[in-house]
Amino acid sequence: MVEVFTITEDIPYPPQGWRYDEHSTNEACIDPETVISYNQETGEPQSRYKHDIWRLTWSLSRKKHKQIAYGHIKNQQDKILVKRLMFIIIQLTKGKNGSIKSPTSLKSIYLDTILPMHRYAAQLDTSIEALLSNPQVMRRYITTEIKVKKYRSGMTIGLINLLARLQQQKWFGIVYQYDSEHLRVLAMYYKEYVDSQEQSECIPPRILRNAQRMRWEHVDAAWKVRTKLATMIDRLMTEPLQYAASSTTASSIVRKQGVSRPNPYILFGELANELGADSFCNHYEINGRKSLVGYLSALSKTCRHLIYGYTGMRNDEGCSLWIGCYHEKGAGLAPIINGIESKNGVPIIHPFVTIKQIKKVIDLQTAITKAVAKHSHPGTKELPLLFNPGWISGGRAMHMEANTQLDRGHELPLDESPLIITEEDIEKTLKATEPNRDWDNDPHCQAGMVWKFNWHQYRRSIAVYSLRSGLVNISALGNQYRHLFEATTIHYGNGHYVAQPLEGTDSKYHVSFEAERLRDEHHARALWRDMLINLDRPESGFAPTDTGDTPVDPSEQIEDIDGLQTIAAKMKRGEIGHTNTAIGSCKSLTPCDGHMMLIWKPCLQCPEKVPNINKIDHLIDVQGRFVEKVALDMPGSIELRDQQEDLESLQEFRKTLGEENG
Repeated sequence: MVEVFTITEDIPYPPQGWRYDEHSTNEACIDPETVISYNQETGEPQSRYKHDIWRLTWSLSRKKHKQIAYGHIKNQQDKILVKRLMFIIIQLTKGKNGSIKSPTSLKSIYLDTILPMHRYAAQLDTSIEALLSNPQVMRRYITTEIKVKKYRSGMTIGLINLLARLQQQKWFGIVYQYDSEHLRVLAMYYKEYVDSQEQSECIPPRILRNAQRMRWEHVDAAWKVRTKLATMIDRLMTEPLQYAASSTTASSIVRKQGVSRPNPYILFGELANELGADSFCNHYEINGRKSLVGYLSALSKTCRHLIYGYTGMRNDEGCSLWIGCYHEKGAGLAPIINGIESKNGVPIIHPFVTIKQIKKVIDLQTAITKAVAKHSHPGTKELPLLFNPGWISGGRAMHMEANTQLDRGHELPLDESPLIITEEDIEKTLKATEPNRDWDNDPHCQAGMVWKFNWHQYRRSIAVYSLRSGLVNISALGNQYRHLFEATTIHYGNGHYVAQPLEGTDSKYHVSFEAERLRDEHHARALWRDMLINLDRPESGFAPTDTGDTPVDPSEQIEDIDGLQTIAAKMKRGEIGHTNTAIGSCKSLTPCDGHMMLIWKPCLQCPEKVPNINKIDHLIDVQGRFVEKVALDMPGSIELRDQQEDLESLQEFRKTLGEENG
């Protein structure tokens, strides 16, 4: 065993070799004392194979050192197999330029590939070994876990290729049952993930408006017959031998079942006529169970396009929506849809602002889901909003959730003529919002082509058009919807200053409908929020009614502020404006549209600011206490990082003022 260690710019690894014979029939034995890594300062062994924490130190930069912890794996057989698998990955796989894989890459493989397999196996009360050796269980893992976490597909492909290459070698000590279907499905998920990572296009406003209008027409048509559809689904699932599309199909069904044909026999067309849904079925070419399943599947895609178009949520969050996700907080407040995202196995709820009209979409899908689940999953209380309609056809669908693909060809048909890209669309929208992209040679966005929709395009379009029209200056909702209105816009909102204005803002089908209707109230709420946290108020013609200094007492401060409706009316008449800020006051008498939300942070860089040290000290105190609370409730979270950065920027600004009151 070699334990000689020398620090060089390019640290050789492994410092001790692991000898094995690829042609041996004996399982390789790994010495528990085998050194995994060394301490860079002392040259002493840092981690050994037997340890439950491996500290990967083969990088001169301490920031790149990572650790892999096995202590939380309670199943000892799983722990033995996982450690063996990670050791083999370290020894046999290579990083870029043929070098050892970096600690960061190895930790990602562990967290995003191997650990999720262990957790899934634990849910099934089985082991990773059983998962790898059973193609059916492995495929179920891929199509349930990986399909909603597609970023894991690339590393999973790499792991399966390694397992497949070594599956016949006894020394490997891990059995994997190869199935080409695993790689096919993973490759499909990986392509979807890679496509989604490219900078999304901003949908030309004309195309967006026309597409959403046609989708609303499909939803309206289904809404009118929703009760009949539910009854139809109930009848089809209650009597599986009845209601075939034709007599020939009916005979085939009973022959396969080995039973007698019911007498009298009712064809599907007769059922549709009985329910008064024949016109609807004829229009959508529904003539049996198979075509009904196809229609409901396409309808769920259409509904997802609408949900994404009026929320900006990700595809993973949209596919994981559950019944009861829609909420209305009260009169005058925008409704929200709660999307669920799982990070490291922990579900996190993200609220997305939407419009009230989207409730029709939610209620329609809820009615369909309950009608199917009544027979397929009786007694199940928690149901996905977008339910797999495959249960209607008599088989046993693999999942409750609907298919995650969102290609336009899979939704209900749209008239393509209003969706054709024009030269004007390319010049005024695509090139204007993304000038550095080679649009002239883009294979998907050429004049004369039909626009291809995807979920991330809606997210980008909402950010761009909202910023362009100034509809998202709703500071009162800033903290609640920070995930969408701040982080999303920073990533997707570039190009909004030159984007085309929204078309059809008077239409209920338009993304801006609800925000436009509530614009005055949103601006009033922004000012109201600023007034509540002010310690004193500047004397100006645009200040609130009480222009003198007020005691530093939050309860009294709130009591002598004008009512919200009074403030809104005064703002509309031009009697008061956004001169009060959390850090002091502002010389500008017009609302600040230069930033997405009227939070205090943009005020620090504003040339119109008039800082007040008392207010800033108060805000630092409040922000500091909030950071402490977040640190207790969500240690290590992105929210904590963001709030700490806000506090630091505020403290730096305070230092620049010294003791002089601005």
